[in-house]
Amino acid sequence: MSYLVLARKWRPQSFDDVAGQEHVTETLKNAIRQDRVAHAFLFAGPRGVGKTTTARILARALNCAQGPTPAPCGACDPCREITAGMSLDVQEIDGASNRGIDQIRELRESVKYASVSRFKIYIIDEVHMLTTEAFNALLKTLEEPPPHVIFIFATTERHKVPATIRSRCQTYDFRRIAPAEIRQRLAKIAEAEGAAISPAGLHILARAADGSLRDAQSLFDQVLAFAGSTISDEDLRNILGTMDEAAVRDFARAILDRTPEAAIEIVDRLAEDGRDLKVFTREVVTRVRDLLIANAAGEKTGRFVDLTEAEVRELIEEGERVPAETLHMLYQLFVRTEDELRWSQRPRHTVEIAVLRACHLPQPVILADLIERLSQAPAEAAPPAPQPPARPSSPSRTPPPPAGRRPVSAGPRPVSHENRQPSPEPGPAPVQSGQGGQSGDAESVWLNLVREVKKKKANLGGYLEQGSLVRLDESRIVVGYKAASAFLQDMIRRKENRETIETLAKGIAGRALALEVTTLPDDAPAPPTAGERLEEKEKKGQKARAEAAMADPLTQSALEMFGGKLVSVENGGANAAGANEPPEAPIEEEG
Repeated sequence: MSYLVLARKWRPQSFDDVAGQEHVTETLKNAIRQDRVAHAFLFAGPRGVGKTTTARILARALNCAQGPTPAPCGACDPCREITAGMSLDVQEIDGASNRGIDQIRELRESVKYASVSRFKIYIIDEVHMLTTEAFNALLKTLEEPPPHVIFIFATTERHKVPATIRSRCQTYDFRRIAPAEIRQRLAKIAEAEGAAISPAGLHILARAADGSLRDAQSLFDQVLAFAGSTISDEDLRNILGTMDEAAVRDFARAILDRTPEAAIEIVDRLAEDGRDLKVFTREVVTRVRDLLIANAAGEKTGRFVDLTEAEVRELIEEGERVPAETLHMLYQLFVRTEDELRWSQRPRHTVEIAVLRACHLPQPVILADLIERLSQAPAEAAPPAPQPPARPSSPSRTPPPPAGRRPVSAGPRPVSHENRQPSPEPGPAPVQSGQGGQSGDAESVWLNLVREVKKKKANLGGYLEQGSLVRLDESRIVVGYKAASAFLQDMIRRKENRETIETLAKGIAGRALALEVTTLPDDAPAPPTAGERLEEKEKKGQKARAEAAMADPLTQSALEMFGGKLVSVENGGANAAGANEPPEAPIEEEG
């Protein structure tokens, strides 16, 4: 077999022939001109972008009989030997198959011997495959090699090369080759090989190569073997398995128009033709990405997509008629679908379900549009919220209770554990403050005390809120528990817990209050616990806030616009708690 594949036949032989890596080749040429060539290089980048080729050209440039020169002649013995792979002074080592410490020890021994040419050059491809032990054995030689030795490492996975190796090398990052550059190179090869291929065909090959010129050349070789000297676009799609761009555009347009039947028909046709739906979904993702770019970039879209001018104009028209939020949702949906297809046993079903989801995505709510629509809504004055009557500022202003009424009793007087007597005691007096008459003030101090204790010590606050306020006077606060809650009583009576509660109570009431714990009799209804009162107040406050919110025209317009309902209204801040809460009247009963 004398046939030489295109990738080898058209391998660059000089720095100027290397495609798309001018930032590397110009640096190397300048280093040679200035006699500043390093003793170790690391070439990192994707496959098929010229790393090994550049290493060979650098070896020829350094060992050329006319050199060192940035333009090796290619005719002298060293140049011909390096090109043919027969030079004793340029050794190419495969890092994947020579990765152990034994091979590196042999290399360390060989560097001691003098070279025939100017330099002895070691090119280690896929250097990241070396073992940790091999890298460690190479460190000293790499840092201080003999003057005639140069190392050139090539890798597709730079991050796997130890930092100790990278720091001893000059690192050059090779880039993916632009599609336009690949098309230009393929057009030149096609002309030299006598093959007829359309610009659209070159575009298909360049996209399939994904930035690798070697991949593009290999694919072109394969297509030439299939189609001969005349290559149609359909031949390319058949041999490469790529998608018809018209089908991708029509599919995307059907999704944007929310016509699932048209999109599913395209999927059905592709499945019947045996097309790979994973490839198709990947093309759809690219199309949605291009639409997003067109939506954002407008007239500058051509700088960011690899399309003809007519295709760019069409893309801009489609991208501008769809909200960017919708395109974002579509992109995320089809990216997830592409990932699901990797494991799906029914790829066609997966894509069809994705189509239905895409066509029934909710319309995005644009905040600016919402504000504008609400501002144009008729402004209705909200009814004024009823003002609660002001609480008395002092006990002396409290009106006397009406005749025939008496305050509700909180139940029988609890039995005090502090001073047990064999004989039963009368029931407890109504909850009241030491200033003689406003039970609301006493309850306010009690509930605020429970809140503060819960903030300070959550567990202690939990014990305290299960108790009921029996009495709060000038010097003490009496808390009652049911007889079954002996554990809670013991916890409250503990010295450190009692001191914590009394300290907080002094700060709230403005005077020292001694804490007493009593047991409520079982034969009488117990007053509500602090937890029950707090929950009741929160419900009243939530109801009042909801009523105030529903009276707001802005809220009414928003609910009507979205067809929603009010679920809850949160406090606007610390000062909002209870702001809309209705006043609580004293609990009284008929006398």
